[in-house]
Amino acid sequence: MTDESKPCQHQTININGPCQLDDVFELLKGHELLLEQIMTKLDELGTKLNQVLAQIQKAKTEITDQVSALQTALQDAEIPQEAEDALNALAAVAQQLDDMNPDAPADGN
Repeated sequence: MTDESKPCQHQTININGPCQLDDVFELLKGHELLLEQIMTKLDELGTKLNQVLAQIQKAKTEITDQVSALQTALQDAEIPQEAEDALNALAAVAQQLDDMNPDAPADGN
């Protein structure tokens, strides 16, 4: 019988002192529980991230709509330079928000 084909035997593992296989199993069981908790938290994180993404996308739409409405309303009006600068700054922020999340291709790919 070669070493590879020998059946498993109860062994004592020494890790900074005597450690029974049962102790190793208990330790592994504890690690398994920790991994389950981590995976649950990761699942929750995914849900929360999707909620935040939806909120940001909603805000982006609202801001873009408001900027567009202001630009349309002020298109033919004589407005002070300060107001025009503020509107341009707002439009720039809306564009930055839009650029954070690339648009989906028009053909759905």
